[in-house]
Amino acid sequence: MPITQLKNSELSALQPLFLDVFKQPISVALLDWKYGEVSSRNGAGGESWVSVEDAKTQAPRLHCGLLFRNLHWRGASCRGAQLIDLMAAPKETGLARDSSDFHQIMQHVLQRLRRPEPLIAFGFPSDRALRLAIKLGVSTNIDQLYRLTWAGRPRKASWLRFGRVQRLPALDRAVCNRLWAAMQASLSEHCVGDRTYEYLRYRYEQHPEKSYEFVMVMRPFSSKPLGLGVLSGEGTTREILDIVACKDDYPRVIDGLRRWALQNDLDNLHLYATTCVVSQLTETGATAEATAIRVMASPLESAGTLAELKNNWWLTGGDTDYH
Repeated sequence: MPITQLKNSELSALQPLFLDVFKQPISVALLDWKYGEVSSRNGAGGESWVSVEDAKTQAPRLHCGLLFRNLHWRGASCRGAQLIDLMAAPKETGLARDSSDFHQIMQHVLQRLRRPEPLIAFGFPSDRALRLAIKLGVSTNIDQLYRLTWAGRPRKASWLRFGRVQRLPALDRAVCNRLWAAMQASLSEHCVGDRTYEYLRYRYEQHPEKSYEFVMVMRPFSSKPLGLGVLSGEGTTREILDIVACKDDYPRVIDGLRRWALQNDLDNLHLYATTCVVSQLTETGATAEATAIRVMASPLESAGTLAELKNNWWLTGGDTDYH
């Protein structure tokens, strides 16, 4: 079975398979946003790996994508890769066999991440997909996503916890990098994805199809920023995709975002997050509900590394490629 990497000029070949699997179209612009060159995106960008149906049509029947990311872990910078857009043509059979083409392409991609230097693999499969991957020996479960929901007014006297809250027309380089530096220092015991200005701009401002709101929460009685929230949604509901702030300031930023939501007649805020993020927000009055979305890691990692990553990834909805 030939396994090849698609060039940027070949990404449109994925469109029929994507439509067959996910029952919705995907544009070439979105494919390029995911799999375009890494060098211009502050470590983001990716690779598209396929197996083809036959040499004549070159139509992909299996696909595994990689979305690269700069990470911070163990007090140092490192590299990671999110496995995305795992697709098998509907007529593909025998996926659960060790000898299947699906098993081979997954093994190929995981081995690819070990050279020339190891990258930390992660992803957000459904519970069902993860069970299959675990059976094939190509994934292990290290966490899951929860949905946190806030409704109604923020707690009493919350105005003492934060200052002015305002929507920004665009991201500010100096402010984003200052907040990320504080966040990075406060999360030294966790594995967390880069949130520099360059990354945030790529992830949100340069998304080819979605638009996002940037809301700055200021410190009380000060002109200094406390934290930045990135939100999406329509009507009276908003999803908080990202919070860039010191870990200890997360609850206060949530209070600020709730006050902003109230002022703008929004009646519901929610956030998807992993276990360690949820534990940081227990005092905010959120309702937490477990979802069927899991966080996977590569079984090629050492037992020690997997133990350190267990329930220790600092991830929110903005770390996925589809929110």
